Parts: sequence; C-alpha cells; structure tokens
Amino acid sequence: MIAKYEKRTLSETVHVSVHKYQNLHNLPHWHMEHELVFVESGTLELMRDNELFLLSDGVCAFIRSEEIHYLKSITPSIVKVIKIDAKYVKHIVGDSSLENLLSGDKYNLKNTVNEIYKELKHPQKFSNLIADSMVIRLIADIFRNENTCQKNLENTKSSSKYKELLEIISNNYSDITFEDAARFMCFSKPYFSKYFYKLSGVTFTQYINTLKISAAVRLISEGELTITEISEKCGFNTIRNFNRVFKEYTGYTPKALPNNYTFTYSLKDSFDSGFDPTLTSSQIIE
Repeated sequence: MIAKYEKRTLSETVHVSVHKYQNLHNLPHWHMEHELVFVESGTLELMRDNELFLLSDGVCAFIRSEEIHYLKSITPSIVKVIKIDAKYVKHIVGDSSLENLLSGDKYNLKNTVNEIYKELKHPQKFSNLIADSMVIRLIADIFRNENTCQKNLENTKSSSKYKELLEIISNNYSDITFEDAARFMCFSKPYFSKYFYKLSGVTFTQYINTLKISAAVRLISEGELTITEISEKCGFNTIRNFNRVFKEYTGYTPKALPNNYTFTYSLKDSFDSGFDPTLTSSQIIE
C-alpha cells in the first residue's frame, strides 16, 4: 500500500473540486491541494501525518497540502471530499493546521459543503466563482476561530524521508530488506515497524508483497517469462512461497490467473505523474 503523490485534480483556473463517495477507502498518498473531508454518514478511519482519527456522522477534517494520509471506511459511509488549491488560500492557511476535527453544526458546514457540491456538479453561470467564494469564506471562518498549530518540523522531516524511502522501495522491491529500510530512516527496527504500519496501514512485509505481486501480475499478462522466471525476478526465494503469496493476494494461482485480471495497485504509475489512490471498493456518487 504505497504512499505516493496523487495526480493533480485542479486546473490552473479552477481552485476547488468536490467528489462524493460511498464506502471510501484509499491508499496512503499525498497531494499539493488542501482537503476537507466531510462525513455525511457512517464511520471512517483517517491517518493524517502520523496521527489516527475516527471520523463519524457530521464530522469534518482538514488535511494540509503534502500531508501523507489515507481514509478507510469502518462502517458503510457517505463522504464528500473537497480539494482546495493551496496557493488560493495561502494567505489564510499559511503554515498552520487545525488542532481538532470540526463538527457539522459549526460554520454551517453541512449546508456549505452541499452548496459547493451543488454548484460544481450542476454548474450554471458563475458557478466556479460562487464555489470559490464559499470556500474562501469557509476557510477564513475556520482558521479565524479554531485553534491552530504550526507544522511539526520533525514530522515533516520524517515524512519527506518516508517519501524518499517509498520511491527507493518501488525501484528495488525485489531485493530491499526490512533492515535496509529501517537503516535508511535511521530508526531502530521495532520503532520503524510501528512507524511504517501507522503511516501505511500495513506491515512492511505486506507492503513489499503488494509491490511484488503487482509486478508479477503484469509480467504474467505480458506472457514473455515462465512462472519460475517471474518468481525469481520479483524477489521470491522459492516457487512455493511465490505461489502461496500470489494466491493470498489475488485469489488465484499464477497459472490460473484470468486474462482480464487487474490488480488493485499498479507499479506502472510513476511518481512524477501521480496516481489515483482510491480503491475499486469505493464508489463515486454523482
């Protein structure tokens, strides 16, 4: 479950976007936009910059630009996600973040989010301008009245190094070890294990296996190598271990993999161009 840069969703002329999801579950990722997550119903887990939060009905969370995070529905849920151009609200947000989650009755959050959603999903004349103005007013109200804190420089340094590590792993997944990764982060092995799980939502072994199996699925579909060659190329020490892990992650043995099978995460996504972190179990509601 790799934490990578999410491809930009806003153009140079649009400062805000909104999407509505059912049972949202995405991979650890980061992006250049700020984000407001408003829960209409259900419960979600949010990991934001090395902290875990539980979001329930009527709760809203603010996620800063470049903060590593993921959202995972714990119960059936409906959530609206608003992306905001960080440069557009830089004079308001600056280097600050919110100390607490927001409740729906504050700042008329529920109605404001719904109005922004309505303007952008059913555009009329000046809809973008109206949506922009509502976002500016909302962010200004929030940051004027809520307790804020400066970015944690220690967390920022660790997050930057974590991003570097993930890029190294994506290029060396077949032979990098847990010890190599812990050494790169300058962490003890026990601390690195806890740190990695908290940011990624999976263990280091699960993470590496996800990358290995993703590569294996791609190589099988290309049909140029034998199963044994693919096993070795992807870093498995025995064919028996490869078959076991492959079936655990895909539900199929390598030889029985359907021709049209698509793995959830693809290594073809590049770090520079970004990727879509939303898993296929999530549903976008128009």
